[in-house]
Amino acid sequence: MSGIFDELAELGLPVNPDRKTAKGIDGCLDYCFSLLSKRDNLVYEIDGAVIKVDDLITQQALVRIRRVLAGQWPTNFLPRKSPPKY
Repeated sequence: MSGIFDELAELGLPVNPDRKTAKGIDGCLDYCFSLLSKRDNLVYEIDGAVIKVDDLITQQALVRIRRVLAGQWPTNFLPRKSPPKY
């Protein structure tokens, strides 16, 4: 599923150059912290990261967990103290 972005890029469609395929929760957290550290230098504004899960069984498990923990985990970065400089 994650390979679809490479295929879209090969067709000449715009895709985010900062996308990454990570493995496991540690890989996802590393990616989020890496993206957060780049935030002030990006040419576009971000307020978080979207994590997509390729494995369907894991997707279903996460949906069940999300329903139980709804509203418990922040999914966005903290707001900026000042506007971004482009």
